[in-house]
Amino acid sequence: ILPMIAASIMSKKIACGADALVLDIKTGSGAFMRERAQAEELALLLARVGREFDLPTVGVITDMDEPLGLAIGNWLEVVEVVDCLSGRETPDLMEVTYALAGLMIHLGRKAQSVTEGISIARDVVKRGLAFERFVELVRAQGGDSRFVEDTLTYRIPESVVEVLAPRDGVITSINARALGVLAGEIGAGRRQVEDTVDPTAGIVLAKKRGDRVEEEDVLCRLYSSTVRDLAAYRNIALEAFSIGDAEIPREGKIFSYFDADTIVPWGGDAPIP
Repeated sequence: ILPMIAASIMSKKIACGADALVLDIKTGSGAFMRERAQAEELALLLARVGREFDLPTVGVITDMDEPLGLAIGNWLEVVEVVDCLSGRETPDLMEVTYALAGLMIHLGRKAQSVTEGISIARDVVKRGLAFERFVELVRAQGGDSRFVEDTLTYRIPESVVEVLAPRDGVITSINARALGVLAGEIGAGRRQVEDTVDPTAGIVLAKKRGDRVEEEDVLCRLYSSTVRDLAAYRNIALEAFSIGDAEIPREGKIFSYFDADTIVPWGGDAPIP
């Protein structure tokens, strides 16, 4: 199956005439490649296909055992993007974003190293240039930029339900796949082509893995304008959270860097050939 996946992914990139390619290969409960070894095998295959077509291809393998960022759902994720590009950053989401941007800036020969590329990316976000370009992209595709310039102008979900912690403790895991499926059930996705997607539907996390919680702290919030009895999904959401007693280490989201020749642990830079 991996050659078929690689062919599907790389054929589009090669056909569009890209000069270089930076990939994010996810692994974990919320990813298609749940096992890290399989993700690494796919990563090398993708990079080697790129090399065969003179398309420099590099990337990172990242953790998807819990949702990346806080938002799951169409408009909710747009709001998080706007927040991040406006300086209200979600740390794990921007960790991966800056790494991908730094790799591309370096691969495009606009920085002497990936570290410098990451610094450039941080600077353009800090100065508001990244958000300005995002607004330009929305306009170029015929979108109404008023909604991203002021996200409060978009319609508000009709139902909101809070999911509360049943006891004191530490969040030891969050099942990304379970929350992704749940988001679809409350309107953020579709089972069949003819199903309607509710752009306001989804889930926003209030706690992440490693956070300490007290009983009745908000773990997440469910949003929907199509599911009236949203409270009926509260227990399903709660089951996605595991709460223990011991502190757990907070680890980065990026496991490793890869190109056509190697996979090495991520350390904030990369030996791009």
